[in-house]
Parts: sequence; structure tokens; C-alpha cells
Amino acid sequence: MQIIPKPTLAIIQEPTNRQPHPQSNDLIQQWVTPQVITALFVGLIIGYWSHLLTSRRETLNRIQAAKDVFGDFILDKKASLPERGILDFYDKTKPEMRTAVQRIGRYLGEDGRGRLDKLWTKYDKTARENLDAHQEGFKGESARSLDTLAGLQAQPPPREIVEHFLDEFYKFAE
Repeated sequence: MQIIPKPTLAIIQEPTNRQPHPQSNDLIQQWVTPQVITALFVGLIIGYWSHLLTSRRETLNRIQAAKDVFGDFILDKKASLPERGILDFYDKTKPEMRTAVQRIGRYLGEDGRGRLDKLWTKYDKTARENLDAHQEGFKGESARSLDTLAGLQAQPPPREIVEHFLDEFYKFAE
């Protein structure tokens, strides 16, 4: 078995008294021409615009993804809307609705966020007596019929009230 000696640092090091090649400055001057500088500048501009377009597209994709999630959430709530017991549904889903509205609000412009906040305030302040079980079924229909006969504006059924709000919220997902 033969032992190979390890190379020492002195063998690997290059001589330090090395002089620059006399033609190296000529090579630099030969390559740095107005055409090369122009090509680099054009490449820089194209790269910058490409980055801007790509980042804009990514931003739009994130906004659309958030709107899709919000729209799916609203459609799920609308599909689970019961015929009776609207007040219980309203109470159970209100915290989830608040969270979803706050999430989508970040992706809307100033105008859209203002309209969404107004709609949420109306939804949040909906009178509980308008969603009460007494407004559902035969009693509610009878009261609405009497109001119509008396020439008064009839209160819509609780299910229609909540359904209207869900439809209005869904418009922000489009």
C-alpha cells in the first residue's frame, strides 16, 4: 500500500508576483461598446416591465382566489338556510360571517370596502324581532296579509331578509 502525501498549501498557491496581462484593458474596452451598453439597458427595461406585469397578475390572482373563497362561503350559507328557525341560523352564523367579511374586505378597494362595511352594519343591526319565529309560518303570513290590506308596507318573511343579505354579500365575490 502506497501512501500519497497530502498537497501542501504552498503547492496550491499561485505566485503573488503576477502582473496583469497587458492586453486585458484592451479587451474591456473592446467589449464595452455603445451597442453592448444599449442592449444591457434594453434588457434591464424589459426585465423590469416583465416583473411588474407578473406581480400585477399574481396580485389579481390572489384577489380572485379570495373572492372565490368568499363566494363559496356565502353560497354554502345560503344552501344551509332553513325554512324555519331563521333567528337561530342568524345567531349561529353571525361570527363566521363577520370573519369572512373582514377577510374579503382586505382585498377590496376603498369604495368596495365602504359598501361592504355598510352592508355588514345593516346585517349586524338587523332587528331580532324581524327574524323571530313569530314572523314565520302562518302567523307571519297572516300579519303580512293584514298589513297589505291596511295599506301598510308588509315586513318580508325572515328567510327572505337573510336571503337578501346573503345575495348582497355574494355580489362582492363577483
